[in-house]
This record gives sequence, C-alpha cells and structure tokens, in this order.
Amino acid sequence: MIRNIAWSVSTAAVLVLSGEFVGCADHDTKTVTVERTTTTTYRQPRHGEVVVVDPPPQEIVEAVPTGQHADDVWVRGHYVWDGRRYIWEPGHYVRVPRAGATWEPGRWERVQGGYVWVEGHWR
Repeated sequence: MIRNIAWSVSTAAVLVLSGEFVGCADHDTKTVTVERTTTTTYRQPRHGEVVVVDPPPQEIVEAVPTGQHADDVWVRGHYVWDGRRYIWEPGHYVRVPRAGATWEPGRWERVQGGYVWVEGHWR
C-alpha cells in the first residue's frame, strides 16, 4: 500500500512589474503571489524491515585502493544501523560471481515513517 503525503509550500514569488521593465509609461507596481503544492509518495515498509526515523549521515568518500584481481568489484562503504546509531562500514572488494554480472549498490531508501536499508545485490 502506498500513501500520499502532501504538504503545501508557500512560495512568495513576488513579481514587480514597473513601467521601466515592460516599456510602459505608467509606473504602477503589481504584486503576484504564487502558491505551489508538492506531493511526495513513500512506500510502506515491508514486513521485517527495520525503519530508522533519523536519516543516515552523509556518506564518507573513500579512497578506492587497487584491486588484487581483474574481476574484483569495489563495494563502497555505507552506514549501518546497530539499533541505536549509525556506524560506518568501510568499502571492500568482492569477486564477480559470473561473467556479465554487475553490482547494484545498497542504499538507504525513504519509506513512510523513516528510512530502510536495501541491500546491494548482483544483477
């Protein structure tokens, strides 16, 4: 089930149109206010997923060392949730399991109520 969460972002976009800008001899000032509404949809967490209310910290940019084998793939580091706080898990190399396989990195995904970790996997 997907629920929509909508909120209104009032943007006071004020346009000042004077005679100098539009080529009119009349110097009346006109103000126009524009209101924009944004709708964001988050999926419901799946059964068994741990939902973390706080967003994960910004990722740490790691220097990628040279792999030992031609078929090694770098799996970048990421934050893991230990039940109380985020802990950085450094990146590492893994061996490609079969020809043509590509690594789909894990990611923190926004869901209703917070964030869940989606594990990386081979395609």
